[in-house]
Amino acid sequence: MPPPSVPVVEACADLPSELSEHWVAFDSVRSGFNRDIYLVRANGMDITRVTTDASSEREPAFAPDGERLAYVSDSSGSFQVHIRDLKTGETKQLTQRTEGADQPSWSADGKQLVFHSGSAIFIVDATGDNQRELARGDDNFNAYKYPVLSPNGLEVVFDRNNEINALSLAGGEKRYVVQNWTTLEETPAISRDGFQVAFGVGCGSVERIGVVPLAGYAADPCKVSFATRVDTGAARRPAWGPDNVLAYERGDQESASGISISIVRELGGAPCDVVPGGANHNPHWAPDQFKGL
Repeated sequence: MPPPSVPVVEACADLPSELSEHWVAFDSVRSGFNRDIYLVRANGMDITRVTTDASSEREPAFAPDGERLAYVSDSSGSFQVHIRDLKTGETKQLTQRTEGADQPSWSADGKQLVFHSGSAIFIVDATGDNQRELARGDDNFNAYKYPVLSPNGLEVVFDRNNEINALSLAGGEKRYVVQNWTTLEETPAISRDGFQVAFGVGCGSVERIGVVPLAGYAADPCKVSFATRVDTGAARRPAWGPDNVLAYERGDQESASGISISIVRELGGAPCDVVPGGANHNPHWAPDQFKGL
């Protein structure tokens, strides 16, 4: 437990001005029954709705140029990956998979995306061409999910219920980043410098955000560095921002107020709620050059 002088959750309005200029995308049902994509400054100000369709939109992922946003929509009848031009509003459906497609993530050069479909993970050009399977789990229960490409483009990192893996794109070799364990391990995210992986892990009474080196091997997921504390509530779906600030989904243990989008600026620090309460999910930081719509 923290000292009495340290609040469990702080106000994001008190963030330094340089961090407050950055934006976070997320999805929420805040404006009705359908889930839509929103943008918000890191200090919680200037919430902007991006999608307004009658369909459900979720899992936003900014392209590195800050001009395109990938997300998942069921506007075609099943959940598929779409790309939206943020300047023109023009939207293109990228995938048309029978099993559906979700969890998109961009390459560092903005030319490709990886995504999950069925029990497998795939890579595809941003034009929709050259789609190919990268790896497949044994079944949907043991599916490979939440793929993310390393900044150097050499590996794709993903989860399989209770392990975090890295796959070489050149040779196809697979290795553990975090050992298979008898607890939940999910939603990996690679830091902007390519050195660290944050992930959700079910150690103790609540899920927390663990942090490990991408190039290393964590033999026990419950003996890693933790970005979040038990007393600040459940944590999952980490997203790396500027200066290694992490945004994530935070579940409040003290009330039934729902899921907040929160950020934590240092390992084990007190988080602040960027978007408090409600049903808010899947945060993703905008590139530094993005200045809002």
